[in-house]
Amino acid sequence: MDTRKLEALLTAVELGSFTRAAEVLGYTQSGLTHMMNSLEKDCCCRAGRWAATFPKTSWPPCWG
Repeated sequence: MDTRKLEALLTAVELGSFTRAAEVLGYTQSGLTHMMNSLEKDCCCRAGRWAATFPKTSWPPCWG
């Protein structure tokens, strides 16, 4: 697994936005979306959907 994908996910969670995370990390939003899709395949879960709803949930839905 590529640690850049995890860094991007954590940045998106911290900032509450994939667009802002892409700007901070120097990626396009499309590039970050592709990274999240790849991370989801690596983890067999919906990482992007979890990140987008993180403040509302206490546990990622892909684990339960």
